[in-house]
Amino acid sequence: MKKICLLLVLTAVLSSCYSRGKFGSDAQIFDDTTKNYYKFLMWKYYDRAKNFIDMEDRQQYEEFVLRAEKDLNITNFEMREFIFNEDHDECEIKLVITYYKYPSVSEKTVIMYEKWVKRGASWFVKPDFNNPLYKDFD
Repeated sequence: MKKICLLLVLTAVLSSCYSRGKFGSDAQIFDDTTKNYYKFLMWKYYDRAKNFIDMEDRQQYEEFVLRAEKDLNITNFEMREFIFNEDHDECEIKLVITYYKYPSVSEKTVIMYEKWVKRGASWFVKPDFNNPLYKDFD
């Protein structure tokens, strides 16, 4: 009986790893990564979001956060289009972000195109710091 219980637990654990985590599909990992990044920005978890920023862009991201963290309020994001390159190691995302900036409470909506690159098994964003969302805090 103990062997059967152990076998069932082991099967359940391995099944969950296969369907999501380590053995999950690359498309699912990409989808989870991008959603988490934009949720972290929306919830103002800038330190967590920084882990998704490509190393080349982290300094510029940190400077943006210092300028914007108290005043930026993202109220919604919607990913509309994914354009992968042939090798599926780069993707451009078209998304719509709604936000407001204190002291105003008037919402603005911007369409953004952000490039994501795959490094090893992980995906990283290369923010377009020329986009109005970022430029609004210069």
